[in-house]
Formats: sequence, structure tokens, C-alpha cells
Amino acid sequence: MRKQRKFINMSSSQFADLLDISQNAVTAIERGDVSASPMRAKRIAQILGVTLGYLYGEITEMTEKQDPYVIKMKALLMNASEEDKKIVTDVAEAFLSSRYPNTGEK
Repeated sequence: MRKQRKFINMSSSQFADLLDISQNAVTAIERGDVSASPMRAKRIAQILGVTLGYLYGEITEMTEKQDPYVIKMKALLMNASEEDKKIVTDVAEAFLSSRYPNTGEK
């Protein structure tokens, strides 16, 4: 879990906020001192962009390479309102189209 959290460049504090638990609880789960409940494990997998099988070590490699920035953005937007998601999308689109004007829409 810690490896994947680091892969997407997410701090334990950010991760704790998304899980609505303390940073100490995140550390305890990452160290294996405590186990996450099935519901919490599902949420952890969603945030980290992995399957439960990968999270529990049943699958040792992800079947496809994922962009850590995309995973982190999905996690950060998970609790956002639809209005906020649209604002973030519009800002990202405006920024990227100004930086890369010749890419066009796909």
C-alpha cells in the first residue's frame, strides 16, 4: 500500500484525509500492525487505482501500467461535487490546450 501511495506521490496526510482516518491509522495499516476492514480496503484500492487482489498481494503486478498523476487526480476528485469536478476539468483543459495548442481533441 505504501509503495503504491508513494508511486502516485501522495502524502500519508493526504491519504488519511481521503480515507477519513488519522495519519497514525494509515501508518499502522501500511506497517501491517492493523488490518483495514473490507469496506476500507475497497476504498484504499479505489484511491490507489489498484484491485483488491493487488492490494492484498494476490496479484504481484498490475496488468497495465498506469499514470501516477491520473490515479492521484482521480483520488483527489473522488469526494468532490460535480460542480467542482467540472471546474477542475475546465481548468486542466484550458491549461493543457494553451500549453499544447496543436494536439486538438481526440
